[in-house]
Amino acid sequence: MFQNPTVPLAPMTPDAAISASAAPAPRVALSLDRVRYVRHTAHLDRGEISVPAHCATAGEKALPPRACRWETAGMTTQRLPFPVPDERAHNFVNSYADMHDLVEDLVVPTGVPEAAATVLRTARELLRQSYYCYEFSTVAVMHSLIAVGIVLRDRIPGAGKKPLQKLIQQGADAGTLTARQAEYLDYGRQIRNGMAHGKTTHAVMPSAMAVPMVTTSFAIVSELCAAPA
Repeated sequence: MFQNPTVPLAPMTPDAAISASAAPAPRVALSLDRVRYVRHTAHLDRGEISVPAHCATAGEKALPPRACRWETAGMTTQRLPFPVPDERAHNFVNSYADMHDLVEDLVVPTGVPEAAATVLRTARELLRQSYYCYEFSTVAVMHSLIAVGIVLRDRIPGAGKKPLQKLIQQGADAGTLTARQAEYLDYGRQIRNGMAHGKTTHAVMPSAMAVPMVTTSFAIVSELCAAPA
């Protein structure tokens, strides 16, 4: 996790984190013209920063090559608390370790294209981290559908940039998708579209609902990759 070397973050107790999270965060005026590209020196432990020569100001060091990061220039920053368990997660699990038990069967099958495999792994991790950010469970479901779409486009001739709805229909008509798979994908597509277009807001899927849906995405990807092309 990136930390501003000039502002060390002190450890925060859970009680303090909860208190900090309840406090209103300072407003940050973000704009591209307030972001400056600067580069690290080899002395970040002492809080020293070098900048490109053309934007250096008095007192700033020369630019070392190939060590870079983004830094805000003159922006108000906020100090976010360390993650604390979301109390809603305790309706389903007792501890973060229990989240691993929920996702331990979500193994990325062999033979899956790396693009889809990466998305599935991310969806699995989002489920685990929903212990701290409950809404991540919904994001995990939406993300897992991306993996199915990637594989589906590989399996359907002439998929191109067709929307998912047409891909599902074409896959069902061609027998690439079973009726069960098509029904699930269309249900997930409707949820995704509702959120993307603002028709469904603040949607939260509890882990008890999200895990089976992500598991189904894993299963469909596995079945599509295992079936003869």
